[in-house]
Amino acid sequence: MIPLLRGVPNVSEPIQSVHDFHIRYTNILQKYGIKNSIMDKRGYRNIERIFKGVASHRRAQIMDTLAKEPELSVTDIAERLSIDFRTASEHTRKLVLSGLIMKRHDATAVRHGLTERGKTILKFCRTLVISEGAR
Repeated sequence: MIPLLRGVPNVSEPIQSVHDFHIRYTNILQKYGIKNSIMDKRGYRNIERIFKGVASHRRAQIMDTLAKEPELSVTDIAERLSIDFRTASEHTRKLVLSGLIMKRHDATAVRHGLTERGKTILKFCRTLVISEGAR
């Protein structure tokens, strides 16, 4: 579990305005080494693709499982999470499309692992959960 953010002001206080949200968001991104720059239309589409990638609790579970145990096949993921193979396969496909996990072909098996972006997004999601729990 990621510790509460140190050096980020007022993490446990409720957000009062859009400006407060922007400041907090910028601080969290900077904490994880992500520069908050002016974005064009393509940048917003990339953000949309990332958020769609983690827009399911199953996909978040898959990312968390891969963080703990990298190099799992879809069968391994389905067994670990006690879900149907087809469900695991579809969710991993969406995670690959969003750039959050990668596939590696190993003889007859396909292994999955988190990308650097996936690791960063998983940390960010954990931070949101911790921040919400601090209220």
